[in-house]
Amino acid sequence: MNDQVLIKVNGEDICEADVAIRLKNKGDYKKCLIELIELTAMRQFAKDHGVVISEQELQEYSDKKRQEQKLYSVSDTNKYLSGLGVNIDQWAEHLENELLENKAKEKLFDEKAVEEYYEMNKLMYSTLSLNKIVVEDKDSAEEIITQIKEGEDFEELARDNSIDKATSEKGGYTGIIKRGILSPDIENRLFASEKGSVAGPFKENGRYVVYRVNDIVLEKLDDKLKNDIIEGMYSFWKQNVIASSKIETV
Repeated sequence: MNDQVLIKVNGEDICEADVAIRLKNKGDYKKCLIELIELTAMRQFAKDHGVVISEQELQEYSDKKRQEQKLYSVSDTNKYLSGLGVNIDQWAEHLENELLENKAKEKLFDEKAVEEYYEMNKLMYSTLSLNKIVVEDKDSAEEIITQIKEGEDFEELARDNSIDKATSEKGGYTGIIKRGILSPDIENRLFASEKGSVAGPFKENGRYVVYRVNDIVLEKLDDKLKNDIIEGMYSFWKQNVIASSKIETV
């Protein structure tokens, strides 16, 4: 390794090798190495599938990045790059890799692929609107359910009985819940419930909870969700690429 001196602290050198050893001890070196393997695999894919970047595209992307970082002058840019510890050529290479990765994603996952993934995994993108009542014991929870069946108002019961201070004053309103927030058993029961139904009691963190399902809504396939789906698919693609690549240590 080129043991270049990076900085001096009161006359004492800190070298590239010191940084590498520090990263290894902290566990960050391996993460960086994996990212470089993924980057190399992506560039190989781009080359094999004719994904290229024109000079104009790179210039426009570079200008966009400068605007985002508020780098309006050469001196601003040089100061920014100095803080990163890279030169203009190294930064340009980084931007080229970013842009190439974006274009590779477009090649890998077009609009049709994203829509098909969404259709096949709609359950993942359903959300729940919930109210809840939290009590100390199962008997109290079952009594609450009995009162609801007899026509008592859920919100009033929540205000009078729920020990969850964050929601009791709002009639037990918990908000919109995405999958993965609640335990799988409870989540499956709630998502299988009908709109307006009451479910429980469930034991959570030593207490008992009664839920009311206000609504079950499918998350709209907007630009943000499309991007989230692409990122998830791309992450899975990178895992497969690493698993199938011939990686040698030298």
